[in-house]
Formats: sequence, structure tokens, C-alpha cells
Amino acid sequence: MERRRFRVFGRVQGVGFRYTSARLAARFPVTGTVQNLPDGTVQLEVQGVPQDIAAYLASVQDHFAGNITHVETVSLPILPEEAGFSIVR
Repeated sequence: MERRRFRVFGRVQGVGFRYTSARLAARFPVTGTVQNLPDGTVQLEVQGVPQDIAAYLASVQDHFAGNITHVETVSLPILPEEAGFSIVR
């Protein structure tokens, strides 16, 4: 189990990124959050086993292939009691 923060760059606000990312998360055994940041990027925090996190991120990147320019990744401490995947407003 691990937790990762992904900062997603490109045209990722105002295109349904948060909603779609949350909807895609339901297809994978991951938990976490997605939120817009003031600088125009989007932050995903995703928790699960490494293979599931990678598969989830790949599905997000495939869906928004024309919008994402790059993604920065940071490891975070896991949140053992986290459940579900939510949009932070």
C-alpha cells in the first residue's frame, strides 16, 4: 500500500477533469481526492497498491491525453482510514 500525490499540468481545469478522475477511480481499488489548484493545475492524491495506482493514473492520462502536458509525483504517508474517492472543492 502506498499513497501518491500527482500534480497534473496542462489544460486540466474547466474540462471535466475532476469529475472524470473521480468516476474513473471507481473502476480501480484506490482511494483519494482530486482538486483544482489556484495555479491552474490539478492535484490528485491516490492510495492503493502500486499496480492499481499506476493503472488508475494511466486511465486518467489516456482519457485526457490531449490536455495533460506533464505530471509531477510525490510519495505521501498512507491514510489508513481513508475510504472512497472524492472531489475537493
